[in-house]
Amino acid sequence: MTKSNNDYEFEGFSTRSSFNRSLGHFRSVNTVVEDLTSKVNLADSLQELLNSKEMEVHQILPVVQSVLVDKFKYQSFSCNLPKTYNDMSFLSDELLKWNSFDIVAVYHHPESGVLVLNPKNYSHWESLGTLKANELISFYFGSFEKTEKLLTDKKFLSLIDSAIKSATQLLQNSKIKTPAGLLEGNYKFVPPKKVSVKTKSVTATKTARSKKTPVTAEVIQTIAVGTSGSPSAVAAPNNAHLVQKAPAPLGGRMAQSPKVGIQVTNELFHNGNVEAWKRIIDSYKVKYPNTRVIVYYDGEVIHDINSLFKWGKVKHGTSIYFSLAAATAEDIKDISKIRKYLLEGASPRFEQFLRGPVGKILELF
Repeated sequence: MTKSNNDYEFEGFSTRSSFNRSLGHFRSVNTVVEDLTSKVNLADSLQELLNSKEMEVHQILPVVQSVLVDKFKYQSFSCNLPKTYNDMSFLSDELLKWNSFDIVAVYHHPESGVLVLNPKNYSHWESLGTLKANELISFYFGSFEKTEKLLTDKKFLSLIDSAIKSATQLLQNSKIKTPAGLLEGNYKFVPPKKVSVKTKSVTATKTARSKKTPVTAEVIQTIAVGTSGSPSAVAAPNNAHLVQKAPAPLGGRMAQSPKVGIQVTNELFHNGNVEAWKRIIDSYKVKYPNTRVIVYYDGEVIHDINSLFKWGKVKHGTSIYFSLAAATAEDIKDISKIRKYLLEGASPRFEQFLRGPVGKILELF
């Protein structure tokens, strides 16, 4: 008897943990739907759930698709950024005038993952820093629950086309002449009230949600890391202190440690060093699966460590950098320990990390 795909449709609910996890997602989606029905921007609604850890970054895209696209019928367009931007105030200042639509942006950050933004709110852009050319960004335009009905209105569809063309020109030229139709409407941006992270409680969260008031945290935490003049010394004590830095993480932006330099003390950073680093990072990821290890070389993010293996590319005395990123600064742990191991992995002593069966995860953390 041949089984159809429908036979496995509910297989994901077959265990208690998977069922409860799915149930939590459904509840979060219901909260988002209620917020949008009350004319709260999706990015502000999701930010509250992300800050309270009721939702995780990997849930953002499914929510955008199911709620914003399938249910509320928002219209969208995507593009790769035509150039690098150090300041997005030109975009937020322009979109702030577009009262014709509620607008949501989804930006695919190369380090922090998927971020959902209210593009009319400059503080959302400000927290991102530099946006590099060719990175993916999507914009969604709609009128909350009225969108589906308005899709039969030729004037509304023409306004959507105008918004897409204007947004495209804006990203290319940083300045446009705003079409008059985009200035008219009832979707004026009102800055969300800010709630201090230290004083915000579960009760406050529920109250804010019941009033449909978007919540924006005021601080982002990063780890302060000590350094040593000796490349082989262990950096930073285990009680590395937390410092606060504004603005807040938005749309799933992760807390991230400063970049830490690892000086290559081997003759070259060759294949053995690469394999040692891979095993060290794999060990860290097994211990802390929700923390990302980001590697940099020559100012660029290295997505594949194997690319560093090229004879003569990374020479003795040069530095490779890394940082750790997680949902909160408290989740960033053992930064001094991984630094110590990576220093060893970049030295002539790298072979200690290659012992044991291939594929076995080292217990370093």
